[in-house]
Amino acid sequence: MSNSLTPEQRRLLDEPVQVLGLDVRTTNALEDANYPPVVRTVRDLLQCKADALLQIPNIGEKTISKIFKVLEKRGFYRPEREFARVLQDKSDEKQERYRRYMLGF
Repeated sequence: MSNSLTPEQRRLLDEPVQVLGLDVRTTNALEDANYPPVVRTVRDLLQCKADALLQIPNIGEKTISKIFKVLEKRGFYRPEREFARVLQDKSDEKQERYRRYMLGF
């Protein structure tokens, strides 16, 4: 963590992930002790790499993108955000191809 954190950001680091306002399914998946990494605090979440989060059941590319957006709203920028953005773009491309297939063009 950087020393350039605001007092609010420093306070949030040791708060449970529930304070971020993620949906219940995501919060439960992050905190599930049966599947590492177990993420209980905002600090834990900030220290997890996207590929580690992808190993948790019910956490996919879209969920990671949502997590990064929530962190950014709180002022925490993750360099891996670009990775999540690329994954989201690929997902959007798949959905568009499927939509075109279903419409017949």
